[in-house]
Amino acid sequence: NYSRMLVNPRRHFPYTVKRTSYKNKGACYTEFAVQIRCVRLDQTSQRLTLHYLSDGQVILNFAHNKATYFIPVVLIMKSLLAVTDKEVFEQLVEGHETDKNV
Repeated sequence: NYSRMLVNPRRHFPYTVKRTSYKNKGACYTEFAVQIRCVRLDQTSQRLTLHYLSDGQVILNFAHNKATYFIPVVLIMKSLLAVTDKEVFEQLVEGHETDKNV
């Protein structure tokens, strides 16, 4: 049921969202996103949203202590892995080297 997904989505299940209100978050934001509701063992949950931007970036959005944070996914990848920008790029486009849209 679609209304259930808006109220309380399944736990640990990513789903795509298309909402025109996402365009109001910033200049390059599109209406496309992926959301996932993560639930801890104590049954508290956190909703993570990956926003797709028209310039090709992906921004992670989450709330913590009543504050909303927007963090570029590339920044998170670089902080967790000891790789260069070139290595990140090569991994992201692997298998799509001839595609001009990548």
